[in-house]
Amino acid sequence: MFHAARKRQIALLASMLTALMAPALTIVTSGLYTPTPIPWSQDIALDVTGWFHIGDGKVRDVSLGGDYDFLSLIEYTNMTYPQWTHGQYAFSTFNPATIHGTNGNDTALTLAAARLPATRANMNCTLTHYFPHLNDSARTQDILVDPPAGCHPPPLSSSSSSSSSSANTNGTDRQLRFSLASPPTTIDADGYFVNDLTEYGMLYSSGIASEDLIPAAVCGDDRSHFWYLSGHRRDNGTHDSLSLLHCTPYIEALVVGANFSLPGVEVIVEEGEEDEAAVVPDEDSAVFMSAAPNATARPWNDVGQFLSLLVNGTGGMPLREFVGRENVDGFRGRVEELYGIYIAQVLHTYYRRSTLEGDAGGVGDDGVAAQFAAEPINGTVVDGARMRLVQNAVSTRILEGLLAAMLVCGAVACVLEGRTRILPKDPGSIAAKMSLFADGEVWRDREVVEEVREEERGERRRENLFKGWAFRMGWWGEGEESAGGGNAEAGKRRFGVDATRVYVDNGSSGV
Repeated sequence: MFHAARKRQIALLASMLTALMAPALTIVTSGLYTPTPIPWSQDIALDVTGWFHIGDGKVRDVSLGGDYDFLSLIEYTNMTYPQWTHGQYAFSTFNPATIHGTNGNDTALTLAAARLPATRANMNCTLTHYFPHLNDSARTQDILVDPPAGCHPPPLSSSSSSSSSSANTNGTDRQLRFSLASPPTTIDADGYFVNDLTEYGMLYSSGIASEDLIPAAVCGDDRSHFWYLSGHRRDNGTHDSLSLLHCTPYIEALVVGANFSLPGVEVIVEEGEEDEAAVVPDEDSAVFMSAAPNATARPWNDVGQFLSLLVNGTGGMPLREFVGRENVDGFRGRVEELYGIYIAQVLHTYYRRSTLEGDAGGVGDDGVAAQFAAEPINGTVVDGARMRLVQNAVSTRILEGLLAAMLVCGAVACVLEGRTRILPKDPGSIAAKMSLFADGEVWRDREVVEEVREEERGERRRENLFKGWAFRMGWWGEGEESAGGGNAEAGKRRFGVDATRVYVDNGSSGV
């Protein structure tokens, strides 16, 4: 090609450039079309097939079931949440089999921006008292507090002993006494601790103590009351920096937004996103559902293990960060978070009812929250498996440029070499060159063959073997006289190299 350029053989140069650009067409066309996802979406409304019925009284003691095992696995091993639950939320159910994508596709579907009813436990904890120091020896073993607002302790039971017949037993002046005599269930080497004082609470009035009241009845309102304490225990047994939380848990119903993968119905958590951020609650839709003690009971089977989850579970913090007035919000938030995850598993395990079987209760049982079972679940189905071939703009422009360049080069070659005919065979390779000699008549002539053999036996120089012969590359046949002196068979023409003998006088040799 460089030789042709130096010799200004423009036609040859244009032809060679055309041939060089031809292989590039394969490369360019391979990237001309690429499969690209073209999501398909459609808004749908689904019927609720499962809701929660707390007021049916079918479950009274749920504290020893598998729900606590789920909580331990979630917090200790970072297990994914069971289906239809996520964090503090237990979702209503729907039938994923009724959701289809394009062309009947049931896989790689997403239910995006779904708004569905759910339940959530609110532990509702408040700081009742904060004690900077308890140095008085008479008070280091007990905490006496007034009943919280709205708490009305009942009169003493008949089994309680009385040191004074004049003691007031109507509950109006009775205090709550929490014992600190027992070591905290969760304490570190520096003396920082958290403790559940619920089971250590008694009613106290003028030296009269009653220990026969369960937490659900301590305030006379038939609901659960929990007391949690954080603080610091010195080596001498005294305490300081005590934060006493009073919790009156209840369950509420609300609408939440989330994205679900189908058909597994799992909440989609984007990369780098916190689990809590994957579910967006509509706080304006929240309504009170129930405060029944059967559904809000704490995990009685192992109080110490529940408290250890505050420190050792997912999202746990050192005990030191639960102690002190500045850490009250963190202490309360972590307790409420852990309790919410636990109750979500309780509701999912024991209180889910099928709306199709008419077992979801009525409005009178769980209040207005029961109406959530009749509300549709709105969302958008997205089919991510839908593909389309899209023409690549870059490859298209390159292909257009190559074709235009090849067209120009071809036109230049045709204009400048208009009388040149294209060979019917490509003589570029060795095999192609040898094929030009195939079927040549000169190799079939007996005299020629014998002469060649005699010259070879005489060890003559090879350039003298074909003196007197004229070789030509072209079409042979149809009247062309070959070396054999005859004509090729009619109708059979071939392109190649053959020879004819040239008879000249005066000793001149053939060309």
